[in-house]
Amino acid sequence: MVGELIRARRKQLGLSAEDIAAEIGVSPATIYRYESGDIVSPGSDKLVDLSRALHTHPAYLMGWDENPVDPDDPEIIASASPAVIDHFDGDAQQIAAFSQAAEKDYLLGNEGQRREVDIKAALSTNNARKIPILGQVAAGLPLLAEQNIDGYTWTDLNGGAEYFALRVKGDSMNAAHIPDGSMVIVRRQEQVENGEIAVVLVGDQDGTVKRYRQDGDTVTLVPQSFNPAHQAQVYNLKNTDVKVLGLVRQIQISPEYE
Repeated sequence: MVGELIRARRKQLGLSAEDIAAEIGVSPATIYRYESGDIVSPGSDKLVDLSRALHTHPAYLMGWDENPVDPDDPEIIASASPAVIDHFDGDAQQIAAFSQAAEKDYLLGNEGQRREVDIKAALSTNNARKIPILGQVAAGLPLLAEQNIDGYTWTDLNGGAEYFALRVKGDSMNAAHIPDGSMVIVRRQEQVENGEIAVVLVGDQDGTVKRYRQDGDTVTLVPQSFNPAHQAQVYNLKNTDVKVLGLVRQIQISPEYE
């Protein structure tokens, strides 16, 4: 039982037997003997050392507690950034789970290229900024009005600009790595370059996320989807009010920590 929990926890953390052995001052063969059950119990001192190396507590390795995180461990809070602590309201177990996760998001360049950015790294620094999540964006309402705000998230984007997040509904941009249920981080601005992905208001509709193109008084909102049902939307500015709200700068593909 103890050996199975040691092995499961080690693999969960992506650690090798050599990593654990070096941490607690034994040979890798000893770690394998613990895990196989050849050594039934590591002994109280080694159990404490193993717990520390595996970022858990002895009660978990003994099978007495199903939660690997010790909420009384002061290092959980002490090692977290102020942004992480604030984001999880000081909940030690959520902070620890976040620190062990490997969430990614994607940062879009001006031409729509993407590169991976580590959300953990962003939140774990003092550069993290708290921004509002807009459940919807409707014409006629102030953009960041209280009735539009549906919680908060974090971004490491800075530079003095104003940012907001918007939940994406539908599959019209899934070929641009913006799937249904994802969240886009948007830099608030009234103009974008042709071909950039923007959040746009059309008439009295809610905001939409599309590639934006303008030629004189003609605006074309281009979907980028694997679903052929989505077609480009063309508007004449003399007849329809089309307003750019901002440029999509970041996509949170798996927003588990909203």
